[in-house]
Amino acid sequence: GMNEAAKYLNIAQPSLSRKIIILEDHLQCKLFTRTPRGLEITRKGEELFEIVEQMFLALKGFSYNLAVGS
Repeated sequence: GMNEAAKYLNIAQPSLSRKIIILEDHLQCKLFTRTPRGLEITRKGEELFEIVEQMFLALKGFSYNLAVGS
């Protein structure tokens, strides 16, 4: 959940929550819904995750190609 994500990112959980709220405000859509069990990703959140994941993989490949001199 949120605590595990904050630990992985090495930031405090309240800071991560604020950053998500700021991002949702900027994008003008909800990325997560708050439930009694915690957060659940929305359809828009899943769409954004897929875009970011593809960009991350492309950047990783770009960095690898720079390292091998291509």
